[in-house]
Amino acid sequence: MMRPCDYRMRDGRICARSSLPEDDYCILHSSFETKEVTAFNAEMKALLKAKNYDFSGFVFPRDVNLGDMGFARGIPVSFAGARFAYGMRMDLERLDNDIDFSNVIFTRAASFSNNTFFGSIRFSRAEFRADTSFALTVVRGNARFDGAVFYGKADFSNIDIQKETSFAGVKFVKEAAFSGAVFGAATDFEKAVFNEDANFANASFIADTKFSYGSFHGKGIFANAHFIGPSTFTKTDFYKESNFSNAVFVTYPDVREARFNVRLDFMSKIKRAGRRGVR
Repeated sequence: MMRPCDYRMRDGRICARSSLPEDDYCILHSSFETKEVTAFNAEMKALLKAKNYDFSGFVFPRDVNLGDMGFARGIPVSFAGARFAYGMRMDLERLDNDIDFSNVIFTRAASFSNNTFFGSIRFSRAEFRADTSFALTVVRGNARFDGAVFYGKADFSNIDIQKETSFAGVKFVKEAAFSGAVFGAATDFEKAVFNEDANFANASFIADTKFSYGSFHGKGIFANAHFIGPSTFTKTDFYKESNFSNAVFVTYPDVREARFNVRLDFMSKIKRAGRRGVR
C-alpha cells in the first residue's frame, strides 16, 4: 500500500495524494527525474478544471507557459515552494490574479516580460538560477522580491510597478537592468547587493525610496533618474565609480555614512529641485 504524500500545502493541510514507489511524495511533488510527464499533466489538468490553483511545492518536469493554464479571474494562484526544472515563461499578456512564487526555484531562464499583472506578485526568497526578464511588464498591485537571489542577468528595464515594491535583501550576482523603470509607490532596496553593474538610468521613483545598507560592487548607474519622493542611501557602499549625472532629486537624498570608494562629487552631479539643504 502506497503512503500518502507528506508535502504540506499552502493552507497547512497534507497533500495526501498517493506517493510514488520508493518516494515519500506524489507525482506532483516528487523530484524524481523519471516521473511520468503524462501523469503529471493529467493531475494538473484536473486541478485547473476544478479552479484549484494551489500548486505549492510542485516540481515541474517540463517547460511551463502560464498562458496555457487559463486561470479564472480573481482566484489567487500559488506556486510557493515550487521548482521549475526547465524554462518558465508567461505569454498571457495579462493576469487578473494575485500570484505567489515565494521560495520558488527557477532552474533555467524565466521570462515574464511584456505582460500586465492586475493583482499583486510575490517572489520572496525565490532563486533565479539563470537569466530572468520582467522587461516592459506592468504590475498594478504590490511586487515583493525580498530575499530573492538572481544568479543570471536580471532584466527589469521599463517595468512599471504601481504599488509598493520590495527588493529588500535581494542579491544580484550578475548585471541588473532597471533602466526606464517606474516605481509608483514606496520602494525598498535596503540591504540589496549588486555584484555587477546596476543600471537605473532614466528610472522614476515616485514615493519614498530606500537603498540604505546596500552595496554596489559594480557601477551604480542613476543617470537621468528622477526621485520624486524622499530617498535614502544611508550606509550604502559604492565600490566602483557610479553615475548620477543629471539625476533629479525633489528633496536632497540622505547619504549619511554612504561610502564612495571611488571619488564621486555626488552633489555636483545631480540636478537639485525643491528645498535646499543636505542631510
